[in-house]
Amino acid sequence: MKPTIDDVAKLAGVARATVSRVLNNQPNVRDEVRAKVMHAVSTLGYRVNLQARNLAGRQTMRIGLIHASHFDREAYSFFGWTLELGATIAAASSGAQLVSHIIDENDPGYAARIIGSLRDDQCDGALLAPPFA
Repeated sequence: MKPTIDDVAKLAGVARATVSRVLNNQPNVRDEVRAKVMHAVSTLGYRVNLQARNLAGRQTMRIGLIHASHFDREAYSFFGWTLELGATIAAASSGAQLVSHIIDENDPGYAARIIGSLRDDQCDGALLAPPFA
């Protein structure tokens, strides 16, 4: 069973809110308390639940997946489909939202389109598949 923030608080001898402040690197936590919490985190192997954090903060990390397609030859390839499926599963398991874009690699303005797509969708990160990688 995965350790919870409450397990960390109990082991460190602090309140749940204190653990949260330490994990979010907020001020007003004494150095010795911060060290106790981080020791408890390490001892228990605690990892932040990103889905819970996103729900609590009403913020979802957005990851842009950029992959190529030859629009004149194929609308969507098996490679693209499996790439998108794997990225969707990985994003969902880490509490992120995947935004997928198919870009024509033969378009001379593809770099600007990639940047524009990521900016428009307010992506926090990007996965670039070959030939863009």
